[in-house]
Amino acid sequence: MNRIDFKTGFGYAFIHFSMEVLCFFFLYRVFGGTGWWWTIALVYDTVAFAGQVPVGAFCEKHPRFSPGVCGAVLLVTGALTGLAAAGCLRPGTGNISAVAEGATIGTLAAVAAGAGFVILSIGNAFLHISGALITLKVSQGRLGETGIFVGGGAFGVVTGRLLGSGNGPVWIPFVLMAVSFVLIILLDRVRKIQLSGDVQEPALIPSDAARDDGIFTDQSRLICIHDHAANRPAEVIILVLAGVIAVRSYISNGIPMQWKKTVFETIMLYVSMGIGKMAGGVLADLFGTRRVGVISCILAVPFLLLGSNVMWISLIGIMLFSMTMAIALGGIVSVLRANPGVAFGITTLALFLGSLPMFFFPMPKGITMNVLLALLSLLSAAGIYFTTVNKGNREDR
Repeated sequence: MNRIDFKTGFGYAFIHFSMEVLCFFFLYRVFGGTGWWWTIALVYDTVAFAGQVPVGAFCEKHPRFSPGVCGAVLLVTGALTGLAAAGCLRPGTGNISAVAEGATIGTLAAVAAGAGFVILSIGNAFLHISGALITLKVSQGRLGETGIFVGGGAFGVVTGRLLGSGNGPVWIPFVLMAVSFVLIILLDRVRKIQLSGDVQEPALIPSDAARDDGIFTDQSRLICIHDHAANRPAEVIILVLAGVIAVRSYISNGIPMQWKKTVFETIMLYVSMGIGKMAGGVLADLFGTRRVGVISCILAVPFLLLGSNVMWISLIGIMLFSMTMAIALGGIVSVLRANPGVAFGITTLALFLGSLPMFFFPMPKGITMNVLLALLSLLSAAGIYFTTVNKGNREDR
């Protein structure tokens, strides 16, 4: 297996970081402190996360379409529209709660702010799919590039949140997106070179996990050679690994973190998530998909349970627990080689479904949550063991 393309991985990690900075700056600056925050969060997750399945299918059907450029334009347009309508482009102003109280900006501006919010969410979905398609295409079966790309988002979420809720300068997210737009165009050349035929697509590697049943498109359009799935029905692989991702999403909302009381501690929480997602893909390439996935799930449990009052212990558990994202994606894309966009969309749909209970039911507390955390983590380890194989540079063949 060839070396990881860190240039592409970290390039799209920065793009992912930048778009999450702008999105969460927008959410906290415009809607933060309002009575409808949870409704806004649910709508955002529905459009930006669940929406990646149809966006991925659309991009696969139109291979010359550039989801990165389109997503960046939508993201910036939506943010500018919403921020301007809510009066947020002037420092120190612009909480949308003024709309809820019938003050200052009026109904038309409120509608414009809402429209900007929806456009921004759609742009987020397109940019995610762009990063997934390009990092999966250049990876030649590796998971490192996509893991690095996915991990960049966690750093952006906390940065945007702090800037948006702390009255940070409004120009910072837009400068980041301007730099990202240049990167998108440069990295998009990979897609154009592949489509022009200057670079030959890699052939499939025959194995027990190789699939001859194109689920969504004809096999002549195969663009991925990921080979991380066990020899089981594709539907089983997808359902089990989507379940692993949903479990991770659900549990992440109930991890005992009595230590998280300051801004620094909040930053460290998101940093550990980002590092974990990046490390999951890189370590899977080095030591094997199944091995890293199972070990990280099992090792995470004692750190998560024993670290409820000790930040550094807890952060190790969170980092280990976050490694499964790239590994689950590797298994799913291995059975949807013709549809990497849809495969990535399934992982984000699973994240969305795993977070849904949080919007409607209180999370369990105390011993109940601890038992649930341990049980679901072990089930996730079993799911990864059942559905993946060891594909990496250092495992015995």
